[in-house]
Amino acid sequence: MNLHRVEGVADWAKPNLPKLSKIQKIASKTNGTITPGNILSVTGGLFVVSGLVDIYRGDEMKRGIRKVGIGRAIDIIDGIVADKTGTKSPLGEAVDATIDKLAMAGIVSVFVKKDIISRATAKHILAQNIANIAITGVGRLNGAELHPTSAGKQAMLLQGMTLGFNGLAAAMEDDSELYKANQLKLMANICEIGAAGKGLQATLGYLSEITSSGSTLISGNE
Repeated sequence: MNLHRVEGVADWAKPNLPKLSKIQKIASKTNGTITPGNILSVTGGLFVVSGLVDIYRGDEMKRGIRKVGIGRAIDIIDGIVADKTGTKSPLGEAVDATIDKLAMAGIVSVFVKKDIISRATAKHILAQNIANIAITGVGRLNGAELHPTSAGKQAMLLQGMTLGFNGLAAAMEDDSELYKANQLKLMANICEIGAAGKGLQATLGYLSEITSSGSTLISGNE
C-alpha cells in the first residue's frame, strides 16, 4: 500500500531532480498547498461530510452510505496520486492524516447516534486512534520523526471497512433484507477484529521507533 509519506523534504525540493513538471511547479509556488493529493484529501472529506448529513437526517440512508464510501475510497488513493505525481510533502502528509482522523471521528459519532454501530465498536475504534495520536505526539516531542506505517494504514482501512459493512447492514435492514444485513454484520465483526490486531501492531511499531530514537539521542549527547 502506498503511503502519503515523506522524509522531511517535499518531492519537488529534493536535490538533483530533473526539470519539474507543471504540477510540481504549482506545488512549489503554493508551498505544497495546491497538490493533487491535497485536492483529493479535501474532496474525500467533503464527500464524507455530505454523506453523514444524509445519514443523520435519516431519509437518505443508502445515498449517505454511498457518499461516505466514496469519500473513504478517495482517501485511499490520495497518497498513491501524490507519489505518482511527485508531489508528496510534509504538509500533504499532515493534511491527509488530519482529514483521516476527523472523518473517522465524524463517522463513528454519527453511526453511534443512529445505532448503526454499537458503543463497544465505537470505543474500540476511537481508543486505537487516540492511542496512536498520543504516542505520535509524545514521540515528536522527544525528537522522533514518526510517520503513518503500513500497519497503521491497514488498521485504518479495516476500521473503515468495519464502519462500511455496518452501514450497508443498516441500509439492508431498512429494506427488510435481514439475511444480507446479518452477513454484512458478520463481515464487519471480522474486520473489527483485524483492525484491532493491526492497530496493536501499529502502536507497538510507534513505541519501538520512539525507543530507538530515544536511544540514539541519548548516545549522541554523551
